[in-house]
Amino acid sequence: MHADPRWTGGWRWLTVLIGIGLLAALARHQALDVGLMSDDFAQHGMLVGLYPGQGYVPFDLYAFFRDDPQLLAAHVEAGTVPWWTEPGLHGTVLRPLSSALLSLDHALVPFDRPNAAWAWHLHSLAWLVALVVAAGLALGRILPAWIAVLALVLLGCEAGVATPVAWLANRCVLVSATFGCLAVWVHVGWRTLERSPLRRRGSIAAEVALVCLSLAAGEYGLACVAYLLAYELLGAPAASVRARALACLPALAPTLVWLISHRALGYGSSGSAVYVDPFTAPIAWLELATTRVPRLLTAAFWSLPADTGDLVRRFGTSWFVWDLLGDPGATANHAGYERAHLIVCGVLLVLAALVVWLLRHHLHDDERRALRWLTAGAVLGLVPLSVAPAHSRLLIPAQLGACALVAAMGVATIRALTGARPYRVASICCVPLTAALVYGHTVSELQWSRVYLAGLTNMNRTIEAAFDRGDVPAAEFGGRDVIVLNAISQTVALHGHYLLNARGQPTPRSWRSLAMAEFPIIARRTGKRSLELSAVQGGWLRSGAELFFRRDGRTLPAGTAFEIPGLSVQINADVEGYPTRVTFGFPASLDDPRYLFLISTPQGLRRWQVPKRGDRAVVPIPALPLVYPHE
Repeated sequence: MHADPRWTGGWRWLTVLIGIGLLAALARHQALDVGLMSDDFAQHGMLVGLYPGQGYVPFDLYAFFRDDPQLLAAHVEAGTVPWWTEPGLHGTVLRPLSSALLSLDHALVPFDRPNAAWAWHLHSLAWLVALVVAAGLALGRILPAWIAVLALVLLGCEAGVATPVAWLANRCVLVSATFGCLAVWVHVGWRTLERSPLRRRGSIAAEVALVCLSLAAGEYGLACVAYLLAYELLGAPAASVRARALACLPALAPTLVWLISHRALGYGSSGSAVYVDPFTAPIAWLELATTRVPRLLTAAFWSLPADTGDLVRRFGTSWFVWDLLGDPGATANHAGYERAHLIVCGVLLVLAALVVWLLRHHLHDDERRALRWLTAGAVLGLVPLSVAPAHSRLLIPAQLGACALVAAMGVATIRALTGARPYRVASICCVPLTAALVYGHTVSELQWSRVYLAGLTNMNRTIEAAFDRGDVPAAEFGGRDVIVLNAISQTVALHGHYLLNARGQPTPRSWRSLAMAEFPIIARRTGKRSLELSAVQGGWLRSGAELFFRRDGRTLPAGTAFEIPGLSVQINADVEGYPTRVTFGFPASLDDPRYLFLISTPQGLRRWQVPKRGDRAVVPIPALPLVYPHE
């Protein structure tokens, strides 16, 4: 049963797609109030010329840490990276189109305009509508109308889109996936519908352009190219191997150019335990991929958060699975939760295969063929995205196939209940699971989206409150070297100077944090220009936030000493190589008015009084102010 051209072509179908897209955007209206977060502040620094380096605007706003030792030293001095940063830290991505769109935002609605962030987020919501329309065009050409509509509704409910509509720097996912879905739509069209050589050539040129735009928006375009390859392997009309290979060229040629350019221009990542480049560290990437891809696959089919932290927050720490499958000795440091998460993923993936196998008899041959290549494309597309930590936002390209598969399972279940096809009894056993699938992809996803967006909004308000409720007048920040002794938010720890500038307040010369984890500290002044920090419990380099800037296993044992711009570091004590007592030396007296020492407290960023030589002072566990939703 092929797609009905009366429904899946023309203005009537386009009207349906736009309607679903607008409803999806309306369901994420909370994103308009989120404001800026994390990398958004760093990109603001690039746009206004504060960020170390140059040449970011308008096409290189994702070149956060270029492969340049002198530039990395400037980042360390400015405080954009912490003191424990790996000397070879490198983190840049080739996203010229997404960078240009962010630059356009700031050109049309400058940051000092009222409600500027609101307008920028509205732009992101427009891309969500565009994604739904593009996916609908592709699915309408591939699947029967009812399966396509249901799949599109599931995509519109997808919780993963909450992050890119709320996080401006992550809008690139929506842009890339939109052009990728359009490339799938055009490719299937010229392979199955076009008979005129002239129109075929025009469609092929359009596909090349769309693949180029998808890759120019971000590496998520690789996941979209995976669909085109899967189509030629498993879904295209009967043809010779040579014909199929030639049909892949419009997608493979720009992909090869993108990969070569990415490497030749020095883009990539290294020196981080979180982002691992398959070109520079293939073994480490493969090890991480074996744990990240199963979580992403499970999240795509069963609508569970791909990130272990989000899963814990969604179901709570008292969920029996954690106690049943986790390692009690490792639960406190998150490892127990991750182990339980992987075991659950293994079980659920087997169950997913069973559901698909039982219900496949209630699908038509062409439906099964379409689902084979869509599913294969979704799975294959997740592999290159495993360079980043598993998170639901990575699933957006994969949802073209995943939502189609889940929608088909729903339709197959209805056929099993109403038809007279064989295997009916076994298929009916899948009814509860299919109901759970549809519920998870709709009601549950929308509920989690609201909770997630509310959490992001509240998080940003707590960060704003940290600056508003502190005891340091805004005028005192201007031109000074700010030292935050303890911080738990990346924005508070590393981007305070960019945040202040975005608020139109005086900008510090530098913003440096000495600790970025939740542990209490005893500070002792050991000299005129030196300060020793001792962790009462825990220590440095144990949290995920710290490992963004250092490879896992690259510890700093006692006796390690090094100089970085504006600071000398001496590790005095450690536990298994993780520092627990560190002495920091400054170029000037700690009493010099150039320095402004702060601590993160529930009352905001508070001034910290440097003790006299030989005296001690407590640095409490870092915290942010409590902000209620109505504030």
